[in-house]
Amino acid sequence: MSAYNPQHTAPRQCPTKGENWDASDILPPTPNKDLCQCMFKSLECVASTSVKESAMGDLYDYVCGPSGGVNCSIIAADGSTGEYGMYSMCNATEKLSYVFNRYFMIKKKQKDACSFDGNARLITNPKEPSQHCVALFAEYNANRSKDDDTSVEDVASLFAQLDSVLWLLSTLLIAGSIAGAAIVFV
Repeated sequence: MSAYNPQHTAPRQCPTKGENWDASDILPPTPNKDLCQCMFKSLECVASTSVKESAMGDLYDYVCGPSGGVNCSIIAADGSTGEYGMYSMCNATEKLSYVFNRYFMIKKKQKDACSFDGNARLITNPKEPSQHCVALFAEYNANRSKDDDTSVEDVASLFAQLDSVLWLLSTLLIAGSIAGAAIVFV
């Protein structure tokens, strides 16, 4: 074995995007379980523990489609374009809970807006985001791509019930936007 001398030592290049290969050079975000748990724990309407995986597609179609009216780009991942939402790395239950909660907020917290035929349940006392959670959100926002279309409305809706946290987040968003604008014009 000591006499083995490899002939091809240069790394292989990735295939070019084409008919047989449709992948972006942009990699998905590193999974962050803390960020996903912070989001999930702050929700008022979440997926039921009994929701069947086979029902999730129809539930997403309804909530994220024209009937539900929820912008689901924050949970979406597209490997061919390299576009990944803030919560795209979260598990299916956390993502479904996020869109259920957005729907619940759009419907002005009407109790029947958090049912989905028994596939969702209300949380009476969602946890207030901790300093750690606020810091995770700020870190994500600071590192996100300028092309990321995660809306301030999508993120702010998570903390709608917490005026003090919302104020802090909006301050961070404004500071980040000003800093980003300064970089562009320098």
